[in-house]
Amino acid sequence: MDTVPDSLEGIYRSIDNFARVSKFGGGMGLYFGKVRSSGSDIRGFKGAAGGVIRWIRLANDTAVAVDQLGVRQGAVAVYLDAWHKDIPEFLGLKTNNGDDRMKAHDVFPAICYPDLFWKKAKEDIDGNWHLMCPHEIEKVKGYCLEDSYGREWEERYLDCINDSRISKRTISMKDMLRLIIKSGVETGTPFTFNRDKVNEMNPNSHKGIIYCSNLCTEIAQNMDAISTISQTIEEIDGEKVVVTVTRPGEFVVCNLASLSLGNIDLSSDGELAEITESAVRALDNVIDLNYFPLPYAKINNEKYRPIGLGISGYHHMLAKNRILWESEEHLNFVDELFEKINFYTIKASKNIAAEKGCYEYFPDSEWQTGEYFDKRDYSGENWQQLRADIKEHGLRNGYLIAIAPTSSTSIIGATTAGVDPIMNRYFLEEKKNGTLPRVAPELSAETIWYYKNAHLINQEWSVKAAGVRSRHIDQAQSMNLYITNEYTFRGVLNLYLLAWERGVKTVYYIRSKSLEVEECESCSS
Repeated sequence: MDTVPDSLEGIYRSIDNFARVSKFGGGMGLYFGKVRSSGSDIRGFKGAAGGVIRWIRLANDTAVAVDQLGVRQGAVAVYLDAWHKDIPEFLGLKTNNGDDRMKAHDVFPAICYPDLFWKKAKEDIDGNWHLMCPHEIEKVKGYCLEDSYGREWEERYLDCINDSRISKRTISMKDMLRLIIKSGVETGTPFTFNRDKVNEMNPNSHKGIIYCSNLCTEIAQNMDAISTISQTIEEIDGEKVVVTVTRPGEFVVCNLASLSLGNIDLSSDGELAEITESAVRALDNVIDLNYFPLPYAKINNEKYRPIGLGISGYHHMLAKNRILWESEEHLNFVDELFEKINFYTIKASKNIAAEKGCYEYFPDSEWQTGEYFDKRDYSGENWQQLRADIKEHGLRNGYLIAIAPTSSTSIIGATTAGVDPIMNRYFLEEKKNGTLPRVAPELSAETIWYYKNAHLINQEWSVKAAGVRSRHIDQAQSMNLYITNEYTFRGVLNLYLLAWERGVKTVYYIRSKSLEVEECESCSS
């Protein structure tokens, strides 16, 4: 994940970073929210800026050109704030109608929503939504609107709206939502990133802000743009060279693994604890042993030592335990299970910290102050003891849990993908290079009734379950919505609103039966 700065040098550096990551099979999330909008000024020349779309097209062409040694083209999600002036054009990036010069069919658009957006969608859908240029706001107000969240962001946003020096592009809330849902139904995107919820639950908020997520919407870690401090001409061995000093910013990298819940005896807390600790230790070692295509990524990994322990086999697990997806039993079961997984994950990281030391930014983090536990209402005796142990020994990893899609490794592991329901008890899954037959794991006369087709499931239950899990996840989760032709505008909007109300941080694709989707190599593994 990279923050794209609002400068020619910064934009091309981010594109270069993406190319280098893509070369080695990585997917990326690029945050374009700092880039000035179309019609903004450049060095005092009014109307000179071309906006974010032309730069996103550069990322699009880079994804196509740097094709991972000919195996597959690169993959990149591009994030933009819901209040950015170029958001209407952004929402048309992948649609088939309109000016082809404003299209970027090979990127995956995603929108960063503040709470205020969903409040207005729920309470004042006939009202207006105001779009502004981040560069203009910084020039007039002296602050970057995207650098705040929650109440502070809302106060600043309203302050900007009331400042006549800042130009606005006004769109009705209903039209804005129509654009979002139309694009979602037609293309599966934009992905959803609820920025206020993400940042409110960020255990390392003392060191920065989270602008966006990654390609598959499960990573949520502090971000900051890379910048050049100085360039000097020096002489080395009688030859003049240019020495560039670069501030590394916060360039986020995913270190992922998953617990295959359908293949674990969940009635044994000892087995779950042992497997979880083994996974955490393996991921922590990956940080030291891994190859990083960029030095910025290595520096960030050493500061936070972030990992993303996820799960696969979610629907497999429910069927195996004879639990219906559309039931309160489902919600209660996963609430208890994911609290255990979270507990064992944190405990494992604490144990490693006692042996090897804690991550660099642990002091003053919510892990140390205990705010992490207070926000999640972890008040049991076991949690209180763990909290005290962390205060004494520290924590090895600054970020711990992130649920990736696992669509590829779930096939190898003979289980279901991520936290998604199965497409069907038996179906042919279309991949880019072929079709794979898929059969529901451990399908029998007993389990068949617990494997309901994803498109037949009431999606409100999926959203409620995601909300329950979200409490126990310090980062985010790749959660899809499955809709049919029967869904109306209001039906899809209600799912978005329910996700926001239930504390769901991100929503991945809106999947219909006809859509083909692409995931990054690491997340699908």
